[in-house]
Order: sequence, then structure tokens, then C-alpha cells
Amino acid sequence: MDVGRLLAVALSAALVNNLVLERLIGICPSIGAPLRLRSAAGLGLGVVLAMTMASVASVAIDRYVLVPLDLVYLRTVTLVLLVVGSAMAAVRVVGNTRPRLRDARGRSPAGLVGNCAVLGVALLAVEKQYGPVEALVYAVSAGLGLLTVMVVLAGLRGRIEMGSVPESLKGLPIVLITGGLMALAFLGFSGMGSE
Repeated sequence: MDVGRLLAVALSAALVNNLVLERLIGICPSIGAPLRLRSAAGLGLGVVLAMTMASVASVAIDRYVLVPLDLVYLRTVTLVLLVVGSAMAAVRVVGNTRPRLRDARGRSPAGLVGNCAVLGVALLAVEKQYGPVEALVYAVSAGLGLLTVMVVLAGLRGRIEMGSVPESLKGLPIVLITGGLMALAFLGFSGMGSE
């Protein structure tokens, strides 16, 4: 496996083609992230775990089962089932390791909130025809990029709420404006590590 290629995949997924800031996939878990940094990091790690499991399993099943048996028409159904299973596993892991992240019914929201990002990464990994190792690097890097955005937005939201924001911009509008400014900042990475 070419290390340079894996590095290019990692840089592209985490910085250049960031899921939230460039592709607008996974914006729901980023905007809905808790205000506390530790909670946002815990949720982000759950999403990274679910992304990694779903992407590697999706690529492996697609490459070694669906394509050889000419069952490519089942790709979407298979990916959705894998994403649901990965999200449920991530919910269980995060819920057991971080019990404070559970809601009143005992469920952890990490997998529930991150499903759109998890499905997006799994679909992109299959679409780009990555091998299992490249899919692993891609999923972990994309997840770390999403985690970075979640943690930074959570930190900025805490600071913004202490500042003086016009009444019409409080809440979601100022978060979206902040996300737009972050996207402009990440635009500086374009051209770096592109595949």
C-alpha cells in the first residue's frame, strides 16, 4: 500500500474535502452538538467509530460479496443496514463508556445524530472504489475532520453565547454564520493533498 496515497486520502478527507464544511454532510450533528466541549468530543468519537465500522464493512461487502455475485442493485439497502448496525454499536459503546451522554430513556444520541454523516462516508468510500485499508483511513480521517468541526463549533458557541449578539442572530443563525466562516478558513487547505 502506497503511504503517499494514504496520506493524500487522509488530508483530503479531514481538511480539503471536510464533510461538514465542504460537502455539507453531517451538518446536523455539528450544529446539534452540545455546548460542552467534553460532550461534543464524546459524541464526535461515537460518530467516528460508527463511520469507521460502516465504511470498512461497506467496502468489504461491496467488493467481496455484492460485485462478485452481481448483486450491485442491493448496494443501497446493504449500506443502510450496515450504517444502522454501526450506529447501534456506536451508541452502545458510547453509552457504556460515557454514561452522561445518555438521554432520559437511556439512549446515547451519538449514533442517532450522526447517521447522515455515517451513511455519507460509507457511500463515498464505496463510490471512490477504495480498498479496505483506504476506506479505513478515509473514514477515520473524515470522522476526525467532523470531530474537529464539532468541537470547534461547540467551543465557539460557548463564547458566542457570552458575547453580545443581535437578537435576530441568536441561536441557529449565528451558528450557521460561524460555520460559514470556518468553511472559508478551511478553503485555505484546497489543493493540499488532493486525490
